[in-house]
Amino acid sequence: MENTLQAIITLISLVNPVVCLAMFANIEEGQPRGIQRKDASQVALSTVVILAGAALLGTRILDIFGVSIDAFSVTGGAVLIGIGAAMLGGRQTPTNPDPAQPNENDSLPEPADPDSELAIHQASLTPLILFSAGPGPITGVITIAAQGTERLPLSALIAVGVTCALLWVVLFAAARKAPKERDQKTSASPSPEASTEEPAPKSFYRDIATRFMGLIVIAMGVQIALTGVKGFFGIGA
Repeated sequence: MENTLQAIITLISLVNPVVCLAMFANIEEGQPRGIQRKDASQVALSTVVILAGAALLGTRILDIFGVSIDAFSVTGGAVLIGIGAAMLGGRQTPTNPDPAQPNENDSLPEPADPDSELAIHQASLTPLILFSAGPGPITGVITIAAQGTERLPLSALIAVGVTCALLWVVLFAAARKAPKERDQKTSASPSPEASTEEPAPKSFYRDIATRFMGLIVIAMGVQIALTGVKGFFGIGA
């Protein structure tokens, strides 16, 4: 029981639902409640599938390709650094382009393509899934599974289940604050007076929070990479 509790705490700290919530809020900005709930479930489901697979088959897959956990940590840390750098630089997601950037086709209205917009929005969830089920959590799950003596890594699987359930609750609760789809359609054609008003303070604070979380993601990526380097070269062993 003590080992399972320690595994849960370790995995929650690696997945970091708070950072996931900040990334989710930035990606889902302007989306109706139904889509946000669906995306929250998709992120949680993808995370539990990847981490459960890592608990059951992680060491075997790495052995097949001849990759050590330390080398995987270094590479994965570099991926996290790239994601954090994008957040720190304030780059917009594909579904939320920067309105200040001019578009050369603004004068030529194009028909909306729902399938294309859906594909772009689904692709925008990739950085979040790469974080919630990225190198840090995968390395942690594989390490927890390797510490057990039983054939089925129950501690690792329980930790994955609890952590992903917590992640889903956090994201789903955030999605409840989004407007319903019919409310968004009603507000799609605002009055001229309302169209001139922009929620500048809200956008400003969201941008600051995103950049700050990007800095944390970079720091976590550096930490994971340095841990892998130390383990690979046997520094401090």
